[in-house]
Amino acid sequence: MHEQGHWSANTYTFLQIRLDMPLDLFLETLSDETVPIPVAQFAEMSDLSPSELGEFARAWFGIYEDRQHNIITAMVEAAEEN
Repeated sequence: MHEQGHWSANTYTFLQIRLDMPLDLFLETLSDETVPIPVAQFAEMSDLSPSELGEFARAWFGIYEDRQHNIITAMVEAAEEN
């Protein structure tokens, strides 16, 4: 795994999935710590309606803090690569 505060490139294995993933499946995937972070899907989720954004916010606050940190770190790494 990893030590507190030390992240390696091996920590992040990205799930390659369809780009038309429904929001509910995307949110379920985000919250499941046994599933790799679906980084490729974040671009698809960038244009959410107000109700979808509310659904995302409710799901986000239900995700463990360590998983949130991993998600944000993976997004930053993906942005730096692109």
